[in-house]
Amino acid sequence: MRSCRKSRGRADEYVTCATLAHPQTQRVHRPTYEVQQLLGKANMAYITQDHEEAVKLLLEVIRHDPQVQAAWTTLASVYQEMGETDMSRQMRFCGAHIEEDADTWIDLAEQFL
Repeated sequence: MRSCRKSRGRADEYVTCATLAHPQTQRVHRPTYEVQQLLGKANMAYITQDHEEAVKLLLEVIRHDPQVQAAWTTLASVYQEMGETDMSRQMRFCGAHIEEDADTWIDLAEQFL
């Protein structure tokens, strides 16, 4: 059973979840308006198959705010579509440090074997 309580911080929102076994606090990151705009442009470049532009914009998003999980994930997808499997895997690896999802880590471990 899980109950959550939200409280607002400056740029981040904190969600406190209490479970029977392990109480935990999870931080939800909120990027700035500028970073959101860059991410939107990067996503449009990705959708229109302009991979070079998407990579350039996603790297700019990451330079401004490396905690934006969506930038790492989308960048991994772009590299995968470009046939650059190693770069895709590396971007997923970097993004996995932000997400801290066990399934992502298991999937990455299997890919590196």
